[in-house]
Amino acid sequence: MNLTDLLKACASGDLSTVRAGIDGGLDVNAASAKGLTPLMAAVWTGDHADVVGFLLERNANLAAAQPSNGWTALTYAAVNGRTRSLALLTAMPLAPALARADWKALHYAVQYRSPDGVRALLALGAPPDATDDDGRTALHRAAGKSDAPMVDLLLSGGARPGVADPEGATPLHVAATRAHVGNVEALLRAGADCEARTKAGETPADIARRSRKAKVLAALECRRD
Repeated sequence: MNLTDLLKACASGDLSTVRAGIDGGLDVNAASAKGLTPLMAAVWTGDHADVVGFLLERNANLAAAQPSNGWTALTYAAVNGRTRSLALLTAMPLAPALARADWKALHYAVQYRSPDGVRALLALGAPPDATDDDGRTALHRAAGKSDAPMVDLLLSGGARPGVADPEGATPLHVAATRAHVGNVEALLRAGADCEARTKAGETPADIARRSRKAKVLAALECRRD
C-alpha cells in the first residue's frame, strides 16, 4: 500500500484499510503533492468519524494545512458540516487556537451554508468579526445570501452588525444591495444602523431606492420612522 491508497481509503471511510496502512508503516501525517493529509481526506468527501478518531489516536497533526489555501482538517470539516467528525476535532486541545488563528474556516462555513460548522467554530472561540482579504466579515458574507437563519446565528455568536468594510459598507448595505429582506430584518432587529453611510455617501435605504428594491426600502424606512 502507498500514500495514494491510504488517502483513497480515508476518503471512502474504509477504516480497515486505513488501519492496515498505518500499522504497516505509512506516515499518518504524510501529505500528497497538493498537501492533502489522511486526516483532511477523511473529512473531505464524507463524515468518516471512525477514521478521524483512529487517525487522531495515532497522532494525526490537526494543524497541518494545505499550502494552496491554508485549509486544515478542521476547516474542511466545518465547511462541509461533518458533524460527527467535528465533535472529535473540536475536542482536541489545539482546536481553539486553530479556530482563532484564521478567518477562512468561519467564512467558508458561512459561504457553503454549514450552520453546524459555524456553530462549532464560534463555540471554539473563532472571532466572529474576523475579516477576509477584502476587509469583510463573515456577517457581510452571510448578508449577501438569502439565509436569515445564518445571519441570526452569527449575530447570536457575537458578530457586530455595524462593522464596515474598506468602502464603508456594513452588512446592512450588503443585504440591501442583494434585496434580501429577511437579512435586512434580522440585522435591524440586532440594532444595525440604517443611517450608516458608505464612503460614497449612501445609506442602505439609498441603495434600495436606487435599485428599486421596494420591499427592502419599506423595511428600512419603517425602522427609520
